[in-house]
Amino acid sequence: MAAAHRAVSPLPMGPIPFGPGEQRLTDVAATLGMQNLPAPQARNSGVSFDGRPPCCGNNNCFPVCPIAAKYDAATALPRIEAKGGRIITNAVAYRVETNAQKKVEAVHYYDPNRTSHSVSGKIFVLACNGIETPKLLLLSADDKNPRGVANSSDQVGRNMMDQPKLIADIEMSEPLWTGVGPVQSSSIMNTSQGDFRREYAGACSVWKTWREAHSEV
Repeated sequence: MAAAHRAVSPLPMGPIPFGPGEQRLTDVAATLGMQNLPAPQARNSGVSFDGRPPCCGNNNCFPVCPIAAKYDAATALPRIEAKGGRIITNAVAYRVETNAQKKVEAVHYYDPNRTSHSVSGKIFVLACNGIETPKLLLLSADDKNPRGVANSSDQVGRNMMDQPKLIADIEMSEPLWTGVGPVQSSSIMNTSQGDFRREYAGACSVWKTWREAHSEV
């Protein structure tokens, strides 16, 4: 399958610098014909951006960055509220309502007391992950949408794919100091495309924790 080439605008900042362990891995991988490349990150590298400081290599990005260098939804909430948006917490959406033209016009939700409420609008975004989004669409079946909202194909909720993998813990003959610098900043992509993928379904990526190096297939 051929891909069309198009101009790409420069990214707002450079890659996250490699720590000593990641650099050592990059050097060794190169001797095996593998190229370990910086991966796109939602972390600021080297400069402040969008009101967030640059990554300082805390090595603890999950579940949240200690200094908010990594983007997460919490950084967007104050801006939404500043523009007049309202964040409704502890709300469980249970039905999407459409009009006669099958355009979404309201979402119904329960509060903690199981009292039903609804929110109307012109534009709706359902972002409830790969399980809860189709669940909500299917729960919204009615006379206008007998198979659920946005499901004329009857494929909503079907064909979900996982990422089977094998994980190997490797004991190195030398210290890699993976606890120095940020968590995973790179990936080996040679095996995810090109000649390798013509013969094999799997691909190899490498990620590192504070104490070990892991190989994931």
